[in-house]
This record gives sequence, structure tokens and C-alpha cells, in this order.
Amino acid sequence: MKFLSAEFEGNRTNTPTRCAVFERKKGIFSLESRLDSGTDDLLSLKGSASLVAVCGCPDFSAETVHAPASLKGSSLRLFLRSKTAGNREKSTVRFGACSQPEGSGEKECQAYIMPDRVYEKESGLDTEEREAADIFTLSPLALCGITSALYPDRLVLHAYADESKLIITISKGDEVFYARTAPATDRAMLAGELELTLTHTAKSRNLRPDLILLSGLYATDGHTSDQIRSRQAVQTVLAAPDGILAECPFDVFHKIIIPFGAVLNGRKLDFTPEKYRKKKFFSKTMFALNSALLVILVVLTAVNLHFFSSYKSKTEELAKAASALRADRELTSEILSASPSSGYLLSYLNLLNERDKNPVRLLADVEPLIMHIGFDRVIVSRTEPTVIAASKEFGTLNSLTEFEEEIKAEITRLESKKYTVQNDSRFGYDNLVANIKLNISRRGAAE
Repeated sequence: MKFLSAEFEGNRTNTPTRCAVFERKKGIFSLESRLDSGTDDLLSLKGSASLVAVCGCPDFSAETVHAPASLKGSSLRLFLRSKTAGNREKSTVRFGACSQPEGSGEKECQAYIMPDRVYEKESGLDTEEREAADIFTLSPLALCGITSALYPDRLVLHAYADESKLIITISKGDEVFYARTAPATDRAMLAGELELTLTHTAKSRNLRPDLILLSGLYATDGHTSDQIRSRQAVQTVLAAPDGILAECPFDVFHKIIIPFGAVLNGRKLDFTPEKYRKKKFFSKTMFALNSALLVILVVLTAVNLHFFSSYKSKTEELAKAASALRADRELTSEILSASPSSGYLLSYLNLLNERDKNPVRLLADVEPLIMHIGFDRVIVSRTEPTVIAASKEFGTLNSLTEFEEEIKAEITRLESKKYTVQNDSRFGYDNLVANIKLNISRRGAAE
């Protein structure tokens, strides 16, 4: 999987200061390409990669919020949101893990706060780039991603500097306790800024890091690194992490450390404001639905074309068969009219037709019914339906109902032979008498 990670300096520039393309295979990242000077056409580089936008944010703050120990789940989240809202400007807030110090009746939860104006106006991304970004995060959090990957169980101060800024963070694992971003105008001041931060955080927040990590100019500028080593007892100079980023030279790693840290964090520190996140989700959902509908439409169109082609072929065959039948009938008519025996043949056909209309012919089909129920009278007519009438008495109700079912079965049999049967029979369950009356005619016989 590929990631295009672009670092922006905020509203000071409309192009990223650094871009890097990383590829992850089997859990190991490799640096595929990088641009130290950024690009005016970021989207042309994206291709199929996930776009991670990293923005400088001097106004980012990491705060510790206290909550009642009994609160959990959604109640805890609502309480934390109410505590961080206050009178501040509209902001996006993400919450880290909560812990409860021994003997305390309150939980301590980390809250990470970014003013929404950073995303909307000050990020340096244009509207199209913001909409294309899969993740929007901040430079201090990207540094903490590196710290967490290397020392997940230690409280670490991470100091980074480049030609325009310095960033100092204090974090442990995924929890960020302090973050500071400031302009860097003089390299000679870098070591002093680090010392001031250590003193301030120790006094005001009681943060005393176990380890100091140096990156960017803090690591690559020899004079600054020597100054810090001479004054601080606990320190290290950060190199490319083994087992995470493959074959990346020391100086190159320190130039792309912020874009890489943002990729390591992934979505867990995505600071896209909620309303824009929902908009992106809706757009992706609609795109997926439209793609699915397009596929369904193509399939249905192909199926319809197949059925239309088959229907057209069958219609043509039917038209040919009908034309051949008409031609055959016309030829037969011509032969009959020209034959000396045509009068005799027509008379014979008329006799056959009259024979088929003779009501006595239906007795063969009706005979099983008559033989089964007996009859008081049978009325046979050439123009009216054949009527069968009978009256029977029964000794038990069961024998009467069985007889009724037998009559229905016979009617069903006759109807399957193209007879119409009008059943006017009456079954007396009180006196156990069946009065049978059936009107039977062949369908089409009266036409």
C-alpha cells in the first residue's frame, strides 16, 4: 500500500514544504520518492496512494482533563466535550486514553485541541486538496508517532527543528502531554529553547522525561547537538528506526521525519473536523453506490440486449411460420376449389362438424359420473347443457360428506376434459339427503 505524505507550513505557503511517497510491504515501510521543495500539483502525484496532509499548528494544545471516576462510555465522552468546549473558538477535539492515579477519585484524560480555522483557512491546502486528503493531521502529532514507534513505554521529549520552525513534544506511547511549535530564526538559540522548555514543563506540569530524542536540525546540526549533549544527562540522537523504515540514510530520514510520523499514526490522530468528515464519508458512499448502480445498469443492459435479440429472432421465426401457414392454407383452398370432388369434401367436413356437436357424444365422458351416482333423470339436448339429476339418502354424515367429495372429484375430472360444469347440488346435513343437479356442456359447443 502506498502513502503520499505532504507537510504544509500553514497559511505561510500554499504548497507543501516536503512530500514523500512511502510504500508498506509486510509491515515494513520504504521511501519510494521525496520532494524537499514540495509541488504545486499535489494531486497529480497522488495516483492510487492514500493522501496524508500534515499541517503546522502553533495553536494546537494538549491538555489534561479531569472527570469523575464513575463516568464511562458515552457519558464520559459528553462530559469531556463539555469541559473542553468552554469559551474557546470552534475547535476539533480528539481524546486520548484515560487513567486514574492511585488514591484519586478522578480520571485524567488527555484532550488534543485544534481550532477549526486551521483546517478551513490556515492549513495551506486548497479546497480540492482538502477533499482529496484521506487523513489530515498536525506536525507535533507526527513527531509523537515516531516517538511512540521507538519508545512506546517511556516518557519522551522529542525536539525537532528545520529552517523555519522548531517543535518540542512530550509524550508516552499514544498519549501526548505537551506540544509547542515556534519559529526558528537562529540556530544558536535551539539548545536554549530546549532547556527553557524542560524547565517550564518540569515546574508547571511536573513532566520530567526519561529520554530526549533529537531530530531535524537538532540531530544534524553538529554544534546544536554538541551543546545539548554537554548540558543534558539523558539524551539520544535519533536515527532511522530499524524494522520500521528500510534503507533510509540518516540525513534523508531527518528531512522526511514529519511526513513519515504522520503515516505511522494513520487515522487515530486524524483532525479532519466532524462536518467535513461526514461530507467525505457521504461522498465516498455515494461514489460507491453510483459505481455499483453503474455496474448493475451495464449488466441489466447486456441482459436486456440478449433477451431483445432472442425475442427479435423468435418473432422473425414466428412471422415466417405464420406466412408459411397462410400460404399452405391458400394452396389447399386452391386445390380443393379446383377439384371435381370439392362438393363432396365440403359436405363430408360439415357432417364431421355436426357429429362433433351431437350431445350424445359427451355421454362417454359423463358415463362414469352417471354410473357412480345413479340418476332420476338425464336430459340431453342439442342446444342446451346436458342435465343430470338424482336424489340419494345416506345413513351417516360421514357417508354423505364422502359422497360430496366424490362428486367434486368427478366435476374436476370433467373440467380437465374441457367441460363446463354448473353444480346446483344441495347436501342436507340434517336429513342426510343429497339432491344432485349438474349442468354439463362442452366448452365451445354452443358457439
